[in-house]
Amino acid sequence: MGTAPRAPETRHWMGAKLGSIAAAITTVVVLATAPAAGAFAPREDSSFFGVSAPNFYLMSQKGQNAALESYLTHIQATGIGWVRDAVPWPDAEPAAPIAGNHTYRWGTFDTQVTRYAQHDLTIQPVIRQTPLWAAQNEPPRP
Repeated sequence: MGTAPRAPETRHWMGAKLGSIAAAITTVVVLATAPAAGAFAPREDSSFFGVSAPNFYLMSQKGQNAALESYLTHIQATGIGWVRDAVPWPDAEPAAPIAGNHTYRWGTFDTQVTRYAQHDLTIQPVIRQTPLWAAQNEPPRP
């Protein structure tokens, strides 16, 4: 008693079924041998990253200390190490240099630098604005 040859549809169905099983086995093997997500190692230390907060100095000058403290606490909680803040040049050097000698007022910034340090953050100051005395002495543009 011999076996009758299988119809082409049956061979196609069996081939598709075996292909699906092989794909499923391959997927299981690949997933089982893949490294766990917990094994991820960042390329940079978290203190490498920072945020830009151009209004924190202004908030400090306006006495919005509670909101500023809240922001800094949340930034610190993220593990970020740097905060970029705008620092007005006119507040640091309100008067023109005399005979080449510059006079700076750092007191307005000391409070802000201390506040960042209390949250283990480093300030990256960005100088903004031009004092009137410097703008008046600016050479004409061609």
